[in-house]
Amino acid sequence: MAKLKTTHWSHKYTKLRIKTQKQKKTHQIIQKALETQNKIEKHVKQNPEFLRSLKPLKKDERNYSGPIKKMLTASNKTGVGPFAAVAGTINQISARNINQPLLIDNGGDIHLQGPHTYHIKINAGKASLSNQIALQIKRDKKPLGVCTSAGTVGNSLSMGEADAVTVIDRDTALADAAATAIANKVKHQDIETAIKKGLDHADDLEIQGCIIIKNDQIGTTGRIPQINLIKNKTK
Repeated sequence: MAKLKTTHWSHKYTKLRIKTQKQKKTHQIIQKALETQNKIEKHVKQNPEFLRSLKPLKKDERNYSGPIKKMLTASNKTGVGPFAAVAGTINQISARNINQPLLIDNGGDIHLQGPHTYHIKINAGKASLSNQIALQIKRDKKPLGVCTSAGTVGNSLSMGEADAVTVIDRDTALADAAATAIANKVKHQDIETAIKKGLDHADDLEIQGCIIIKNDQIGTTGRIPQINLIKNKTK
């Protein structure tokens, strides 16, 4: 199987690491990402609460289309603001109609599709397990989202204390929003209790699976890929 080639592209708050077999497909992804971001920014100018709200807006997603509909849907399903799904939405829409293996990483929120075996490291900041484990994901043509949120790592807003909450789901936008929603619940002086609170909330959401890392402990729920200790460079 052909090796995937890496391209980096950024525009405002979108920073993509794109892996594809052909450069032509990478250009298509970048163009679609730019179009999608422009649509979101246009909507934000007309509806500032779409950016600022930390909870679902009282809007019926059926009245919208494209990225706005996808973000509102993810927000309504997870109980967080629409912008919690922005990275996953841009990834997912940008990958449409690309019929070959690809990986799009948008600040730790990843979209995969096409027949290939992927190895995804989990960055958990200063936790002892950070970058020490990887998800081994064998994909067919169907897409998969692998999105991570944390209360101790990165610039994204989180109300919790998790070092990493990684959500796996076929809907990358939903996985992105769900990771934020679950991470918000991981807070308690007792580590096991904090992780359990997050996993209990994950079980209430319509997602495939979830992994939570806090300090030196890890918890999982649902259907998750094989977890490997890292020995070689990941893809």
